[in-house]
Amino acid sequence: MPDAKLEPLPQLKLKPLKPPAFCLSCKYNIAYLSEFRCPECGRSFDPTDYRTYLDEDPEVLRYNTILLNCTVISFFAFLFPIIGTLINLLLLSITIKVAAKAISDKNYKHKYLAITVPTLIAIFSTRDIFLIIFYL
Repeated sequence: MPDAKLEPLPQLKLKPLKPPAFCLSCKYNIAYLSEFRCPECGRSFDPTDYRTYLDEDPEVLRYNTILLNCTVISFFAFLFPIIGTLINLLLLSITIKVAAKAISDKNYKHKYLAITVPTLIAIFSTRDIFLIIFYL
């Protein structure tokens, strides 16, 4: 068998990420970088593996975290009469502000969440008010 020369495999040309794309470590915007390493912190990322970078703006993720945490706290506060209503009214004021910011943000994709959470907390906070009216 004659010696066959092995030709090197062609290198795959990976395209840069399109926005939104952020570094997992430092939240630096890594969209359109030609080198697949964060210039801020040095962390490498693979544009073909979405687990190596954030594909949503960190500010948007913060909206979701606040809204979902308020929902969980509100549910547990619902279990305690009177004090739970006060806690839920406080949470309602927080979630209305966060929801207003989230809805006005053009990058925010989960507008249904921003509308549903304050509505749910408003329902939780009115329980004691209805009970007082009913028993009067």
